[in-house]
Amino acid sequence: MNEKKRLEKIKNIKNFPMYYQDKLGGHRIRYFVDELDLNWLIQQAEKAEQLQERVEELEMKYENTGAIFNRQYMQEKIEQQQQEIERLKSLVMYAEEKGLLKKKTCSYCNSIYWAKHGNSKYCPNCDRRTVWSRKKAQQALEGTE
Repeated sequence: MNEKKRLEKIKNIKNFPMYYQDKLGGHRIRYFVDELDLNWLIQQAEKAEQLQERVEELEMKYENTGAIFNRQYMQEKIEQQQQEIERLKSLVMYAEEKGLLKKKTCSYCNSIYWAKHGNSKYCPNCDRRTVWSRKKAQQALEGTE
């Protein structure tokens, strides 16, 4: 008998209940199931529990695999960004050597920013017009102290 037929047999037992009267006079219903069928049901329940544990274990492995994949993906992204940073640094150094870019210091917020050589008078950090030169800013700071 295969498992499907055995399960159907056990389900059909509910269709043939045995009625009996207990000691207190109440009516009770009892279903008679073969001991082999009960043992089979117990084995199936244990197998289901083992399979559930295996599923949880595999889900954890899958999540960890995803974490490893994400970690590798993020490492690749970091390497790509570092290469891009190196490329940009070399471009900035080239532009600085050729006089295309210049580091400027904002006289208001004292932040350093890159600007086209002698062209930009606006600080991108504080969005103010940089009127003073670095020398005038230094003189103003020394004069206030």
